[in-house]
Amino acid sequence: MTKADGQDALDEHRLDEFNDELAILVKIFPDVLPDVFREMLLRFDGESRLEVVANQLLTKEDEWVK
Repeated sequence: MTKADGQDALDEHRLDEFNDELAILVKIFPDVLPDVFREMLLRFDGESRLEVVANQLLTKEDEWVK
């Protein structure tokens, strides 16, 4: 496995994780457009970003959803 192959696998894993988190948020907050979730997920980094996004929507929805 080359370094490029390893990076591709890591990028694919991150994309899968991102899509899984996006799907979870769409189920929890069906009235919010997926583009809002994409923007939020890209702004927050780390293992807890799903929790951070959900917390932001629960506490400050009016700032994110217009």
